[in-house]
Amino acid sequence: MRCVNRSVRTLGLFVGLVALGLSGCGKKEEIDPNLADADGDGFSLADGDCDDTDASMSPADADEDGTSSCDGDCDDTDALLTIDDADGDGFSSCAGDCDDTNADVSVLDKDHDGLSGCDGDCDDLNAQMNQEDADGDGYTSCDGDCDDDDALLTPEDLDGDGYSMCTGDCDDTDATLSPLDEDGDGFSGCDSDCDDTDATLNLLDADGDGYSTCDGDCDDDDAGLDLTDVDGDGYTTCDGDCNDYDATLEIADADGDGYSSCDGDCDDTDPEKLLVCEYQASIEFSDLIGLGSTCSSVPNESMYNGCSRTDFGFSWQDTGGNTPISVVVELNRGIRCYEDYTAGTTLNSASSGSFVFTGDGASEGNTSCYCDTTTEELTWTLTDLSGFNPGGENTFMIEGEYCEGLTRNSSWSDAYARVTVSY
Repeated sequence: MRCVNRSVRTLGLFVGLVALGLSGCGKKEEIDPNLADADGDGFSLADGDCDDTDASMSPADADEDGTSSCDGDCDDTDALLTIDDADGDGFSSCAGDCDDTNADVSVLDKDHDGLSGCDGDCDDLNAQMNQEDADGDGYTSCDGDCDDDDALLTPEDLDGDGYSMCTGDCDDTDATLSPLDEDGDGFSGCDSDCDDTDATLNLLDADGDGYSTCDGDCDDDDAGLDLTDVDGDGYTTCDGDCNDYDATLEIADADGDGYSSCDGDCDDTDPEKLLVCEYQASIEFSDLIGLGSTCSSVPNESMYNGCSRTDFGFSWQDTGGNTPISVVVELNRGIRCYEDYTAGTTLNSASSGSFVFTGDGASEGNTSCYCDTTTEELTWTLTDLSGFNPGGENTFMIEGEYCEGLTRNSSWSDAYARVTVSY
């Protein structure tokens, strides 16, 4: 008998080796294991199967990405997963690189914050930037949380004013408060600008008086106008107090006469006393009464009664319109006498008091008075004002005892006499 060997290879997909032989000695012929496809993946070791015990490992490039599982392709059904390091960062998609087109993103935790770029670390070169929400406010540093230790600071704009607490919004519940300086005065609502739509209202104390326009300074260019009530009368210079160092001067009209002490009301407790609290009348030549003779070569310079012992005086028009509290008469006397003597006076024919004409240097032994241009100023305060005519003409007369006269006074603008009326 002779032995017969037969081999059959079917389409390269399944290889079966059947050895049929009859031998007179009765032995089988052995098959080459390199030719066998042990894992049934269509490839033998001889065909390049790198692991013929694992059907997932073969030289076939199933996903046509240029590499097979035997080349190291981690998933030969997904062309996106390869062993190529396209971005040169040292990692392929098979090695876990989530974006092999960006060398800044890889599986490597470069900043050692526990997260890699592939874990979502937005900046893997900065350990402060990561995906951890340390303060539990719903935002991480990678989300824009500027302080992940403070839950009050987030990148969310709650009030819709364009700013979050992280971008400087001091109150993210109030859209009127933001770090934006809308009126361009150098201060924002977050700087406490009281009106960020009006540049005249700001925190600047331009005049250095301690107050800004936001504090209520009515004129920030004038340090004399501020909000301090120095005299404690309830009014400041910004309120209109004309003298904040004098509590008697204020803007309130206490007596309701339409005028305050700052307006010039000299007695704001009496509505009858208005603005004119004092005036002075100058007595001119035309106002003189009973002084028809001249005592000087200069016309009308020094006038007297011709030593006729007649009464003399003058008149003036009252401009106050109210009953006065005081009337003071000043005379520029132009007569010389040796001795003092007393003369009675009248105001509109009513007694207004008696006053002394003092001796003014006449020769000793000369008991009379006589005309002389030498002058002397006398001041009398009338003691009885019952005859005063408010708002009308008033006539003041002096009893004529001797020679009596008045002379112009250059320091009184050439007036012979002056009358001061106070209310």
